[in-house]
Amino acid sequence: MEVILDPRHFLTASLFYLIRKYTEHLVKFEENTSIDHEKIKMIFAGCPVEKHVNRLLQKMEAGHIEETEKLLEQCSEDISVLKDVYYSFLYTDKKFLNQIKKELKNKESHDSHLHQFENEYKTDTLAQEFKKMMKPKETCRFPPEPSGYLHLGHVKAAFLNNNLSDNLIVRFDDTNQEKSSDVFEKAILEDLKLLQLKEFKLSRSSDFHPKIVELCRKMIADGNAYCDDTDKEQMNIERMDGIESKRRNVDIKTNLAVFEKMVENGLKDFAQIDEKDNIEKYCVRAKIAVNSNNKALRDPVICRLKKIKHPRTNSRFSPTYDFSCPIVDSIEGVTTVLRTNEFRDRNEQYFWILDALQLRKPKIQDFSRLNFENTCLSKRKLRTLIEENNLTWDDPRIPTVKGILRLGLHITVLKEYIIMQGMKQSSHVTSWDKIWAMNKKYLDKVCNRYFAIKEDGKYHIKFVDESNNEIEPFEEKVSWPLNKKDLQAGQKEVLTRNIAISQEDGDLLETNEEFTLMIVGNCIVKEKNDNIITCISNPDGDIKKTKRKISWISLDECHRHELVQYSDLLKDDQFDPHSKKSETILVEKASQNIQPGEMVQFERIAFVRRDPPTDSYVVVPCTLQKREN
Repeated sequence: MEVILDPRHFLTASLFYLIRKYTEHLVKFEENTSIDHEKIKMIFAGCPVEKHVNRLLQKMEAGHIEETEKLLEQCSEDISVLKDVYYSFLYTDKKFLNQIKKELKNKESHDSHLHQFENEYKTDTLAQEFKKMMKPKETCRFPPEPSGYLHLGHVKAAFLNNNLSDNLIVRFDDTNQEKSSDVFEKAILEDLKLLQLKEFKLSRSSDFHPKIVELCRKMIADGNAYCDDTDKEQMNIERMDGIESKRRNVDIKTNLAVFEKMVENGLKDFAQIDEKDNIEKYCVRAKIAVNSNNKALRDPVICRLKKIKHPRTNSRFSPTYDFSCPIVDSIEGVTTVLRTNEFRDRNEQYFWILDALQLRKPKIQDFSRLNFENTCLSKRKLRTLIEENNLTWDDPRIPTVKGILRLGLHITVLKEYIIMQGMKQSSHVTSWDKIWAMNKKYLDKVCNRYFAIKEDGKYHIKFVDESNNEIEPFEEKVSWPLNKKDLQAGQKEVLTRNIAISQEDGDLLETNEEFTLMIVGNCIVKEKNDNIITCISNPDGDIKKTKRKISWISLDECHRHELVQYSDLLKDDQFDPHSKKSETILVEKASQNIQPGEMVQFERIAFVRRDPPTDSYVVVPCTLQKREN
């Protein structure tokens, strides 16, 4: 059975505790719910606390506590049961608690019980569960405009909202039909899935269009808004200089008539509108304060007519973001609005609109923008870079969610880094070094290891015995851990025939030098001839004493891939055409099990990510290992 209690009722804490302690019934909170006495009696029927609960309910609801001392005297009779009864009621009503303390003033034995109850309350799991349930639920919203992919600036807002909220709303801010696109909506939803946010409610600003139009009408009717046909350039000059518009004091009746014509025109295609129709020149402005020091309050535009219809509202009548946002926040039950502190000057406007419309006001908490060195987070500038240089929104050099994940930043690290930044107010340019160092540390724990070499200039290793006869000194196949730091990752099968090493390693080897071929053991260089190094196996050699530990691959059934390394997209604020470099590598046979999107380490080269769109391997920044020249 489910018991419904009013969270504001003074008996709720007590009943919650006793129901959860002595019965198997569930408790749910709903405001304006009266206590069902018959149901409560039925629930506690046969329970050890039945008679005590019924008596206390009667006394407490009647406001009588004269028999409290007699009830307390019974504590010595059955402390195990009565302790819970009084324990639950101690924190229900301050008046009741004070009376108990007064009556226990000269009774040491009972006073010790009181302290016992108080101490246990601080650690009791049911009491903590009650506190958690009674804590006000936070509803936050993340409102991306569907005009591009999510970038790192959006990611910070998304994670902070996700972290603070009990209920999360993802609301597409599609107020500007000239920029919004279903294509980007789909891309953003894919990004949010990659970010692994909690379950969220999806909405759009346009869902509330009829209500926003209605409230705009109300603002005009209340004298808090007016229609203005001042041209855009002149309006900007007047707002900058604190000059009121010639239309500011037009009567309400005239303003309402113009407004209705604007709404009517909005339902027609722009091509249908007569060129002489002056209504198209009008916008609606909030009537706040033209000479305010805060320029966001200088009668901002709240609605206008666009040239194209909104695909969802079928209207050209278009509310601005600054007008729609507070209205929809209030209607959707948002309790806390998180926004970057660049909007701080607009907070006063936000609250003015809600006051003018007599709508509930959420709290606003702001935080600093995320800024990385040599990184553009302006959606407009990113769009220009992409279009002018034939790039894509998910290019690893572009700081979008898809781009940065393709570059090898693990989602766990990204989330940890953003939450670590928190709600800081100071804005500064951040170096990438910190986050990539965190990323490398994380990858080192979880990534499987494979051998790879650069194809160009590779050396073949030939083994001979003391009589110079060619031999194969190792077992044909060797089983080896994928990750020595995580043996649960499993094993890989390593082929040991037709061995090759990179040119970088081969060039450094000298005749008679002993070195270690990783996994299989020590070898001694007998001679070097062109791209062939002849060696003698030394199975008794001490691995700890060799200077060089060399990675290698078997050319039998190896895989050829492109290894891509990206650098900063911008150099001196301009696109760097040399920010992408690639070379061909050969990877051991076991790499066939590397999944698209998986990150691994190519030993002694770098951590890499298998890139699904290209099937190349992308070098994760700050993980490329330096080699001896």
